Amino acid sequence: SQEWRGKRYWGVSTFEHSAGATSEDKLKAVGASLDNEKSFWFTQASLCNLLRHVGFTSVYDCRNPVANLYVGAEREIKIWGNRITLAAIKGQPVVMTTCPERTAELEIDWPENLEGYLFEDYLFGENLRPPKAEQATNLRRFIRRCLPNTHKGKFSDG
Repeated sequence: SQEWRGKRYWGVSTFEHSAGATSEDKLKAVGASLDNEKSFWFTQASLCNLLRHVGFTSVYDCRNPVANLYVGAEREIKIWGNRITLAAIKGQPVVMTTCPERTAELEIDWPENLEGYLFEDYLFGENLRPPKAEQATNLRRFIRRCLPNTHKGKFSDG
């Protein structure tokens, strides 16, 4: 963990380049920093918390475009497994209309471990949660109930 401005953030320190790496070596290390020998990779929870602590009011997980590279002579597509793209927006804090007097109180940091925080566990108990396949089936049924203009998994324009 690292502490900054009185807050603790979690992640992992990693070496980007060896101490004797030349500028040419660093440029060849695709995906590594251009100059830092060492970096700190935040957990997703800590990164979102840090962005909120410095004034960003919304943080979105951006799935497209995909963080990918074309590598090798064949220009194969490779997707980064350890990277995410976030879009953070600085705006005005929003007051939730459902409970305006508690809005600031309800703003919490993301926990590093979601165990014990999941609403599904609260509703069903940890051992009663349906398996993943059943969850997907239940979600499809729910969507069909909410969106009556769907047919066989395809959405219509109506």
